[in-house]
Amino acid sequence: MTSTTCTSCSVSIQNWVAQETGGLCRPCAAGAVKCAQCGKPMMRQPVLTDAEHICMPCWKNKPSTAEEVEYNGVMMVKGWPEKIIAAQKIKTLVINGRRRSRIRYGSEKNCEQDYALPCGECAVIFGQLHVPLCDLEQCPKCLGQLLSCGCVDDT
Repeated sequence: MTSTTCTSCSVSIQNWVAQETGGLCRPCAAGAVKCAQCGKPMMRQPVLTDAEHICMPCWKNKPSTAEEVEYNGVMMVKGWPEKIIAAQKIKTLVINGRRRSRIRYGSEKNCEQDYALPCGECAVIFGQLHVPLCDLEQCPKCLGQLLSCGCVDDT
């Protein structure tokens, strides 16, 4: 297969992708945020301590501060690992008066996600339960976005 480079970020892409997207890689075509340090497109933002958008490679090479910690190989806000640990203890949800098991990151249905990377919203890794109120957690009943589906009973 022949390849070319994205006209926006210079990443190598296959010619058929360039024809389909007008010369852009898929992240640029989707309007991805660009890393403030290296300029490469990012599909999801890591958990950050500030409003700056930085890709994971740049974030990992960034000098750490007292407000940041590394957990599961990801730099994140101090105190966030405790939220991930606490989320692992919440194994079920009550839906229509019945307990249902929560869906673990990597077990979602009909989802195109690169599970080799941590969740782009709450930073859990493959096999862990999402932090409560994570945008990407899937409802075990309707398979929609748990945060907005309305299936979970108020308790």
